[in-house]
Parts: sequence; C-alpha cells; structure tokens
Amino acid sequence: MASTKQVNGFTLIEMVLALSIFSLILLIAYQTVVSSSQARLRVSNAIDQQSERRSAYRTLSNAVDSQASVSGDRYSIEFDLSTADSPWLEGADRLRLVIADDHSLWAYVDGQQPGSRLLREIDQAEFSYFNDGISQLNWNKASRPSAIELNWSEQGQLQRWRFSAR
Repeated sequence: MASTKQVNGFTLIEMVLALSIFSLILLIAYQTVVSSSQARLRVSNAIDQQSERRSAYRTLSNAVDSQASVSGDRYSIEFDLSTADSPWLEGADRLRLVIADDHSLWAYVDGQQPGSRLLREIDQAEFSYFNDGISQLNWNKASRPSAIELNWSEQGQLQRWRFSAR
C-alpha cells in the first residue's frame, strides 16, 4: 500500500503571482491618492487666487469710488482718504498700492508695515491714468484723472481693470 502524502500550501509561482497582483493594486491606490491630493491642492490654490483677485479689485474700486485725491506713477498709486467723500476705510488718511519687486501688489494704509498683499505671482503690472481718453504714466495733478487702469499679466494672460474716477 502506497502512502500518499498531501501537501497543503502555495507553490512559489503562486506566491510570486499573488504578490505581483497585490503590489499592482497598492500602486494603483497610491497613484489615486497622490493625484487626488494634487487636484485638491490645485483647486485650493485657484480658490485662493480668485479670492485675492476679488479683494484687490474691491480695494481698488472702493478707493477710486471714495473720490479721494490721487497721485501715482506706473508702480504705485496713493489715495488721500482725508479728502474722501466716502466712509470706506474710515479713520484712515492714506492708502498706497504698490507693485513690488517680488511681482505682487501690496496695500499700505497710513504707511503701516507690514502691508497687505492683494495679488501675488503676477508677471508684470502697471498703473495708467487717463485724462480725456489720453493715457499717462504719472499723475500728480490737483484734479482727479477720468479713469485709473491696472494692467497686469498672470501666466502670460493680460488682465485690464479700468475704473472710472470721476
């Protein structure tokens, strides 16, 4: 009578195949987690960027609407809020918006340091002042310009914000 011995377990080939399938499933799961994390970061950055844009637009719009006297050049603009007809930024005398060397737009109220960053990572920017439709790069006159424009570029896309100042 021949005895047959029954062996329980997996062969080497079965183990290698199981480990390969398990590794593939782990790799797919890891890639899914990484790509969803990156997508969430991109969406979060886009939301922050849109919030900054709204804040910058609102600040400049309110400053122009305040009827404050204006002086400035290509890279900065100052509003004398002590002459303003608006309660916006009540108690403040001056608002200065500066396009900094680090490619960002900053707001300084009464020269307070540090200022508030309104726009970041802009490629280039400049202010323009309009008088009867003619663009000027500096404004140091007693009268207000008819319009103030902020031209800026972000990732090669030109943005133009124009505010009627009269």
